Amino acid sequence: MSISTFALPDRPSADRWSPPSVAVRRDPSAERRGEICRVGAKLFAAEGVDAVTLGRLATGSGINPTALARLYPSVEAVLGDLLDDFTINLNAEVGAAHDAAHEPGADKAPQRRLEAVVAGFIEAATRHADAYRAFLFCVHRLAEAPRHSLLLRYQIILETFRDLLAAAVPALADDRVASETLLRTIRTLLSDPWRWHSPQGPQERHAEARRIAALLIATAIAETTGVWAVLGATAGSHPNRTSLSLGVRSVRGRFCEIVKAAEAGTDISLTRRGRQVASIVGCGNRGIG
Repeated sequence: MSISTFALPDRPSADRWSPPSVAVRRDPSAERRGEICRVGAKLFAAEGVDAVTLGRLATGSGINPTALARLYPSVEAVLGDLLDDFTINLNAEVGAAHDAAHEPGADKAPQRRLEAVVAGFIEAATRHADAYRAFLFCVHRLAEAPRHSLLLRYQIILETFRDLLAAAVPALADDRVASETLLRTIRTLLSDPWRWHSPQGPQERHAEARRIAALLIATAIAETTGVWAVLGATAGSHPNRTSLSLGVRSVRGRFCEIVKAAEAGTDISLTRRGRQVASIVGCGNRGIG
């Protein structure tokens, strides 16, 4: 099974996050629906859609198959309900982190605000790890209308990070091409189904938020200047090594791959005309997989 290569909506969203103004579900079967979705999240996250059946969902949730079929006519219906709840919750939790970072008394430094919202995203993604993996692996299996709605909701989060980056890197606000390109980079860094699956303590999550925020800022600077630097502190290389500046054509498309490989423990040598000019020391296995 491989991660879906879902495409985000072409047009930017017009509205920011907010919990939907709908009535609280009073369906007496809500508890059973919730249990089915919890079981479905684990199965979808581990196996995708094709291996999951209504029978397995009924067995896992302890619900009579006939009763389950009355609630959900198909596996896709379970997936759609699950992902709808997940994206609403993720959107609201990231929004709450954003609002808290802008409250009076909060650190007003743009990088600190970015770190706070990244931390909120990590907390939410860790709390809903199975649902998040199910979203990344399986959202492409839904029909166009519900898929578009879910991806648009997710794009609001990506745009939030882009706006925070524009506060940290003012040149980004005036560079539409760099701004749109950066959305793809943000998605690459955040949409990693393995990153949020392994349990982490508060200190590890905080350190991860700071690292990702620093990487996003470095990427935003690179997009606006056209010069990409392989930053030692970002990829875990030796602090005494000289940073290497490369032209945008040389490294832009592989920057995230380089960092992710280093995270997995791979030592990387960068060469020019056959001569090593820099190296990145892998951070060691972080429990990925």
